[in-house]
Amino acid sequence: MDALRPKADWLDANALAQVVLRDPLMAVGVLALAQQRFAARLSRPMETVTAALVLLGVDPFLGAFEACDTVEDRLSAWPQALAAFNASLDRTARAARLAAAFAVHRQDGHAESLYEAALLSDFGSLLLWVEAPADALAVQAHARESALGWESAQRAVLGVEMQAVQAQLMAQWGLSGMLLDLAQPGLAASASAQTVSLALRLASPGGCDAEQGAAMAQVARLLNLSVGAARLLVHEVLEEADADAA
Repeated sequence: MDALRPKADWLDANALAQVVLRDPLMAVGVLALAQQRFAARLSRPMETVTAALVLLGVDPFLGAFEACDTVEDRLSAWPQALAAFNASLDRTARAARLAAAFAVHRQDGHAESLYEAALLSDFGSLLLWVEAPADALAVQAHARESALGWESAQRAVLGVEMQAVQAQLMAQWGLSGMLLDLAQPGLAASASAQTVSLALRLASPGGCDAEQGAAMAQVARLLNLSVGAARLLVHEVLEEADADAA
């Protein structure tokens, strides 16, 4: 943000979106802010960060996010929480790139929405790491000790799954129904929902070969490609995403 302010006169919504869409928490913040300010003038909620930034304008955007703390500062005393936050951030960033690539291949006109849905798919857990690192670490420890999944451990420790909290927040902030549905993988069976769900599965490191193979076969069917061609596409997208993150 500090680097953007001196360039404010030369920035537009597309340039700002490239920055915002690296950060799920800022992305959802931009969507929520624009919805709060302009809901009365809109016939339906905005579906993309770029559209939200067009309405907000450069200077109001910079002003609204001027005093934001960095995650590194917030978690400076919690290195394990910061590492876990970054791991989750990397996964959703990889998934977002895959979702966009799949959408472009399918000539889906909602490529940016699918990118954002994958990016925001775990923002509830990211919020937990930032706002309540001790609780998040307790969930992580419980998941490891009991062999429960992350969601089941959340329910055991917190009494609620963060996906449910995330969905409630997105609805309360007035985010689009399409984005809300797509950001909850597994709840819909449309081609767009499959795009996001498969992107998330393939972006997760450490999956077993059988699971990855099944997901790759589904991608091949979704994109009307051979399994080999689908595998090459996924490899190229993830390699580029990892290089950009390095």
